[in-house]
Amino acid sequence: MTELEEQLAAERKRSAELAQRYTELEHLAARVKEAEAALDCERESSAQLVEWLTEREKAAARTNARVEELSRKLAEIARLSS
Repeated sequence: MTELEEQLAAERKRSAELAQRYTELEHLAARVKEAEAALDCERESSAQLVEWLTEREKAAARTNARVEELSRKLAEIARLSS
């Protein structure tokens, strides 16, 4: 084999390796995009959950305040009736 043929064979091998690496990187990039999409969905779900929990906390605080007010009124009624 001549030196030129050896260089050509080496370049073909390198080209094949680079093409394979490129294909692997394309596949990896696609997986990264899928992971980013899943992460975006999780962020949206988390934001909705935080909003829901915030509303529940506010509702619980309102209910607690109402129960405390009713307790004060019942205590006042008990005090007045004795």
